[in-house]
Formats: sequence, structure tokens, C-alpha cells
Amino acid sequence: MKVRVTRQDIEDGRYRAGSCCGCPIWHALARRLHILEAETHETYLEIPTVYKAKIGRIVIPLPTEAVEFQKALMKDAGAKVRPFEFETDVEVMGR
Repeated sequence: MKVRVTRQDIEDGRYRAGSCCGCPIWHALARRLHILEAETHETYLEIPTVYKAKIGRIVIPLPTEAVEFQKALMKDAGAKVRPFEFETDVEVMGR
């Protein structure tokens, strides 16, 4: 799946850089996956799930370019970053 982090994602997520929710990568993935809740960690995205009253999670590893982007913003929320795209091994079904 291709994910595009836009200038708007960067602006919307900048004030939360270093936070697990609401960072630019979270905004891009939430839009692409049509999700409302997830946690973006330095190297992966975690989506909570509930199926037949059992709580679980889906973990999506982030590629190197997304990890480097995260690190830059975690180090300095004012870092100059640009929109970019990355690929994950996850495919969106039925969209």
C-alpha cells in the first residue's frame, strides 16, 4: 500500500510531533486506512481491534524513510520536513 504524507498532514501533525497519536504519519495513515484510532511509534503503527469481544491489535512496520521522518520531528518539532510517500506491506481490502 502506498501512503502519501502531504503538506497538510505535516501542518496538522506538527504540534504533536513526538506524540504517539496525531503526528503527520498518523494523519496520512488514518486517511489512507479510514481509521479513527491508532498509535504511531518510532518504527511502527499500531491499530487496536475488537473481534468477537476480544481486543487485539494490528502492527504495521514503518519503512526506513518514515522512521527517519519520525526521528527528525521527534528531535525537533520545528524541523524542516517535506511531503513524501512510502510503501507498506499492508493492503487495503474492499475500499
